[in-house]
Amino acid sequence: MSNCLTRRSFLAAAPAVLPGKSPTATVSGTIRLGTGKPAVGLVVAVGTRFNYTDISGYYRIDGVPYGEYDLQIRQGDKTLKKVHIVVKTAQLQHDDVV
Repeated sequence: MSNCLTRRSFLAAAPAVLPGKSPTATVSGTIRLGTGKPAVGLVVAVGTRFNYTDISGYYRIDGVPYGEYDLQIRQGDKTLKKVHIVVKTAQLQHDDVV
């Protein structure tokens, strides 16, 4: 009976990935200005996926495939910061200052 429970616990803890599909993650965080104020309306990009920072400087990018990327923080056509990240878990938080 204990083997069955252990096996079920293991299966419940495993990430849900459909056969033939690569696992994806959510990359999120808060971007602040050097003054400590939230950086509002900036583009945060990871690979081909991106989102904008909200009024509190928060961003969330869903569906990022596992792998290595340059996370870019941009304002219009200008890249303010580029940081190398490794996405290998279902959630990755990256806070930064620009």
